[in-house]
Amino acid sequence: TIGWHQHIHETEPYYILSGEGTFIDNDKSKTTVHAGDICTIEPGQWHSMENNGQEDLVFMALIYND
Repeated sequence: TIGWHQHIHETEPYYILSGEGTFIDNDKSKTTVHAGDICTIEPGQWHSMENNGQEDLVFMALIYND
């Protein structure tokens, strides 16, 4: 699990490589994510990620300054 947090002046996309998880967005909506999905967090937004599948949730997070 990656806890609820915020990035100021940064964009952060998550690219899901394998597994299944739940992405919690700025408005606290929950989306089930799978391999091949991309979650994009805009500057100033809050977010978190949970692994609630039977296997490891593997993803790549990139952070770049705006």
